[in-house]
Amino acid sequence: MATVNINEILGSDSISGSRVTLNSNFLILQNWINGYVSVFGIDTTNGILNLSGASTGSVIAKIGRFDSISLPSTGTAKTSFNSLGGGLFVDVQTTTFTASGAVVLNGVTTFGTLSAIVAGGISTFNGTLNANAKVNLGPQGHVVSQNTTYASGTAGTPFPVSLSSAGGGVVTSVTSPYVVTGLEDVIYAACEPNGFFMKVCDGVGAGATLPAIAPGTRVTIVNTSGNTAPRSIYTGVTGTTSTYYTGFNTDINYGHYPSGTGILVAALKPYHASITLQWEPRIGAGQATQNGSWVVLNAVNMTI
Repeated sequence: MATVNINEILGSDSISGSRVTLNSNFLILQNWINGYVSVFGIDTTNGILNLSGASTGSVIAKIGRFDSISLPSTGTAKTSFNSLGGGLFVDVQTTTFTASGAVVLNGVTTFGTLSAIVAGGISTFNGTLNANAKVNLGPQGHVVSQNTTYASGTAGTPFPVSLSSAGGGVVTSVTSPYVVTGLEDVIYAACEPNGFFMKVCDGVGAGATLPAIAPGTRVTIVNTSGNTAPRSIYTGVTGTTSTYYTGFNTDINYGHYPSGTGILVAALKPYHASITLQWEPRIGAGQATQNGSWVVLNAVNMTI
């Protein structure tokens, strides 16, 4: 650590005779203070200590208390912390990142090809999760869906024994169809007594507004009724007082569905007759019918 030295004036020295020494001492102190202020960037008026111009610019202390921190010292800040504890990270480069509390990421998070994500607890994704590579399920890996739709009050109850029962499925009609939101994974549908009606959006002819359902959305419809005769899952532009778009055209001249009424559910097949559909929003322009949207991926005990 650098020190400052001045010339000593003895008690026996006269003031007038020591003028040169005094002036020299004041000059030494002046140069020292000016150099100190210059190197450390001291602004006594605004209380600023700026070491960015120094060759090393290091501050070593036991305790530091700041209202905000920004890195680097010059140019655009890559990392900053404010007095409320909020942090901004433009670029983080580290071999190990450990957090004992919650880490909330509201922007794009990118993991390189050599990255590995290991979550020992519950991981929650409240937004879209895009996987552009394979997803591996390990020895204990499994998928549980909680987006099953059923009639209110039927969860956890035994399967019905009556063939005329709705079996816990959602009951619909031509004027009161089930509204598909795109969040469902499985829909328990009561196809008894008149069939299952569903819609995605309302409209007349080709003037319907496309719904906010992402292309590729899949849903499985399971018949819960023990109907003794084949029943239909109705779709397309249907209805008497209500005209709505449900996804695929049941006109026998277009989709060639059975009898032009829809998809037929086999009789006496409760809980083991199902169909899986995928949403592809395509409305035929200038036509009074909808020329497809739901694509049939798979069907069991149903005539398509």
